[in-house]
Amino acid sequence: MSLCERNCELIGYDYNNKKAKCSCKVKKFLSLDNIEFNNKELIDNFLDIKKITNIEIIKCYKIVFNINNIKNNYGIFIILFIFILYSICINIFYFKSFENLINEINKIIDAINNKENHITTNEPIDSVIKSKKRNIKKKNIKINSTLEIIKKQRVIIASENNKKNDKINEINNKNEKHNNILEYTDSELNSLSYEDALKKDKRTYIQYYFSLLKKKHSILFSFYPNKDYNVQIIKSFLFFFFCASDITINALFFNDDTMHKIYTDSGKFNINYQLPKIIYSCLISSVINLIIKYLSLSEDTIISIKSKKIIDSEANKKIKSDMKIKFFIFFIITFILLLIFWYYISCFCCIYENTQMHLIKDSLFSFGISLIYPIFVNLLPGIFRINALNDKKGQKACMYKLSRVIEFI
Repeated sequence: MSLCERNCELIGYDYNNKKAKCSCKVKKFLSLDNIEFNNKELIDNFLDIKKITNIEIIKCYKIVFNINNIKNNYGIFIILFIFILYSICINIFYFKSFENLINEINKIIDAINNKENHITTNEPIDSVIKSKKRNIKKKNIKINSTLEIIKKQRVIIASENNKKNDKINEINNKNEKHNNILEYTDSELNSLSYEDALKKDKRTYIQYYFSLLKKKHSILFSFYPNKDYNVQIIKSFLFFFFCASDITINALFFNDDTMHKIYTDSGKFNINYQLPKIIYSCLISSVINLIIKYLSLSEDTIISIKSKKIIDSEANKKIKSDMKIKFFIFFIITFILLLIFWYYISCFCCIYENTQMHLIKDSLFSFGISLIYPIFVNLLPGIFRINALNDKKGQKACMYKLSRVIEFI
């Protein structure tokens, strides 16, 4: 029995770590020419989840909770750190952030309602002045001094004119404040139709590009202060939550069988074996991301509020009630998922003690790629969008629609 793999030679033995030292020939690199497709094997791998995952390690709870195994288990401490951030997030949200969000919604609803109902003419104030003048004329009968009448007229008219001007200024200031509240955010500008964008979107290429980065780059989205109607503390927490999610999903498909399969296939890319892993991994990540973002991000809800013409008290109550329910469900689901992540990663790092650093490195590598590609991918939409919006004749709608499609990649 050989201590080394096939095509490897034993060159020594590490007595401290009790491991054989082997020298191996370089294996073949991945080549698309070597890809072989087998319908039956592919379907079998899709149906046999146990074959492509290491889900059965969750049975090893006795080993995980052994105090001697905890100190070398990095996964326990990683998820525990995220749990601490979770508790901080709940407290800040409960005592401060949610109240600020409700105040923001109240301002928007007030601005919408006042936009429809505010005073647009000076007729009521003018009628008051005319009424005062008529009252003065009636009083003239009882007043004998003409000079005194004129003085009283001037004082009353001047007073009413001042009130009129103050009222107009107050209305103008209030309207300006409401217009600022209802001003378009970057997300609203990005989603405008071509005809509306020609009139309202005056941003430069750099401004548009940066608006995409603030939404799609995970660090900028999570930590850069931006007027996007999302709760800042929740955005920051999501950054760490999705890190835990990615590590868990990577670990789910990181097993001995995978490494053995690569070896037995001599470095060939076995699409029948790898494709189910890729698809399952993408599906799991996408489902988790969609559910969590839907429950935690309030931007779409508030933008839909801004699109309404008027909001009565009943609609106002329903909006706030629905939002409370969504956030409550969000915190419950994230707590349950974090427990699952914590237990599974703890099992993995305990059983695959020598592999846990490889898992962390792989997760960091994939995370690094996710930070780099938005910088380059988001350069493309602006090329078509700004070109289309600079067309004074408005004949480049197709180019504008193309930019919208690329924007969602």
